[in-house]
Amino acid sequence: MSATIKKRITLLFETPEEIGKNLQRNDTHLTIKGDHKVVVQTRWQFIRGEGEEKGGDQIRITWKHEDSEINAGSTVINGYINAGLNVYTSDSNITSLHEVPLIETPRYNILHSDNKNDIHLKDFLTTEQLTFVDLNLEASQYDIIKTSNQTEINESWILEAKTPFTIENDNPQILNQEVGLFYIDSQDEVDVNLSGLRCLWENTPQIDRCLKTSLFFKPAFLPPTEQLTPIYLDEPVGLHPKVLVDLSSRIDETNCEYYLFAQLPLEIFVDKFQTSPVFVFGEHDLELPEYKLREKAWGSETLYQLTPGEVNELILHSRYLNITTEAPSFSNISFAPTVFKACDKNSLDIIKNPFYVKSLGLESFFTDDTKFHLLNTTKLTVPIPKPGSDDFNNVQIITGVTILFAIIYLIWKVSPRKLSPKEKKE
Repeated sequence: MSATIKKRITLLFETPEEIGKNLQRNDTHLTIKGDHKVVVQTRWQFIRGEGEEKGGDQIRITWKHEDSEINAGSTVINGYINAGLNVYTSDSNITSLHEVPLIETPRYNILHSDNKNDIHLKDFLTTEQLTFVDLNLEASQYDIIKTSNQTEINESWILEAKTPFTIENDNPQILNQEVGLFYIDSQDEVDVNLSGLRCLWENTPQIDRCLKTSLFFKPAFLPPTEQLTPIYLDEPVGLHPKVLVDLSSRIDETNCEYYLFAQLPLEIFVDKFQTSPVFVFGEHDLELPEYKLREKAWGSETLYQLTPGEVNELILHSRYLNITTEAPSFSNISFAPTVFKACDKNSLDIIKNPFYVKSLGLESFFTDDTKFHLLNTTKLTVPIPKPGSDDFNNVQIITGVTILFAIIYLIWKVSPRKLSPKEKKE
């Protein structure tokens, strides 16, 4: 049985003048030039059966290149997703995907990788879906949600300067297609107002109508302001790197709390007995080196609550790395923590936002009325010493000699010996 297919394209311009300047229209086509960078989001819905309810277990797959050009302002039409490849599933019976282990949390099982080649996104899509969606992992970010009867694919990308983008509906399988060309008319912490033009195709190559439109909605994610919250590593960076988050300019607010969220690579871990994260899921063994854990886990996911009005210090730990055949060196291990403020708004209007789909991921640990103020995401790099094989024998000899002298010293101290006359008198 073929699926019912719906398609929605949203283009976010900087100003209303940019829409008129870059839009060309006839009876069947819209053509857009991007003299300035335009954020584009395409949402595909493949629905099987009656209705649009998403039943059964969920699986969510997201991909975001660490150098993604999706700018902060686009969070009004794109929710927050973590960098890299993330696969979330609500099926507790799944323990691995493609022989890669999953980390279990109370909300979902998760796999994370910074390498898009670890698991191909196309493996989660049907042949039919791939005829409509042309995956471009270098230029686009993806948020895919699958249930037993529906697949929703959100693709976001940047329309580069002067690159023509033509929109039409010449496929009879698409039930309806909607295109919105918007700019941010107004925005504050309460509401977003998008104004512009909305065009509809209803199962026909002809554009049915184009209407001036204004959308008002409550944003779930607010982009960072120009004054970013500083996130940095304490210098010098040692085997126990300290992440510093400067909230000295932030005040305590009613119904709001500050957090740091991070997905840590296997080489870096949290000692939950030294610091007190809200949670840490994944590999946090305090002793094993990185090369002993490669087949067991990809890393860990952690959330810390922060205190406003001060510089917060979070102590992490680095694992011992495998010996290299080259000279001793350092491996630069990177991760990108996100600092945000989460506020309860006592209103479910947030989940009515047409661009927000609450699913598996960070937001599932918060209530439906939570608004997220993104304060900063910063890539941090920790240099971890990597021993060379040339020094392996030297290390063994020095270690063996040190242990031998320690044993001799202990035996000498505990063995009985003849006392001098003075010692006897004392």
